[in-house]
Amino acid sequence: MKKYSIALVDDSIEDIKEISSLISSFETADIKYIVDSYSTSSDLLILRKHYDCRLLDIDMPELSGFELADLILQADPKAVIGFVSRREDLVFDSFRYNAVYFVRKDQLKTDLKLCLSRVKNEISPKKQTYMVRAGIESRVIPCSAILYFEVQKNDLFIHLENEVIEERKTLKTVLSELNNPEFLQCHQSYIVNLNHVTSCSRGFLQLDNMEHVPVSTRMQKNVYEQYMTYLMGKE
Repeated sequence: MKKYSIALVDDSIEDIKEISSLISSFETADIKYIVDSYSTSSDLLILRKHYDCRLLDIDMPELSGFELADLILQADPKAVIGFVSRREDLVFDSFRYNAVYFVRKDQLKTDLKLCLSRVKNEISPKKQTYMVRAGIESRVIPCSAILYFEVQKNDLFIHLENEVIEERKTLKTVLSELNNPEFLQCHQSYIVNLNHVTSCSRGFLQLDNMEHVPVSTRMQKNVYEQYMTYLMGKE
């Protein structure tokens, strides 16, 4: 069983109880979350104790979540930090802390589940290769060579710079096999490699080979936020 340690910092006892309960509900037979809750942001254990992730409220009376994030990153530049807030207007300010996710309190269940998924990806080694199986033949492709995945009906097309490879697989299976946060689903039929994205516009992502990959209306906001988070992480 894999265990993940999480520090939850929020001055609202009610929010702590709700978030802790939701985190517990995401446990499986293979995954357990150990949550330490702090109702005051000045508790030194938040800095001194090791955590796989620290989830920080932003508006707190002693130290704000951003001020606390500064202290955490000074002590450990590789620390994994997420923010939990009702202040959606601060989402872009959170990018400078390379936050793993910005959890909106009015979308708590959906965002928290995505956040925990990104935490697992962040602290796990990124998969560097992808195996294609076509019949009895198998082929290993460097992840860096993949531009994007496309599904048409029951067929999966893997787009490389000078080649398109076909196999039969769902995008859900592809994402689980990749286990790499640099690949993002931007449409019900597409997964894109963020390393090859040069710009994010309304309705599509432009790649370094000048191709356009569509972004669904439903995923537009999340794709933009994830792309900006990716760019901030490269700086």
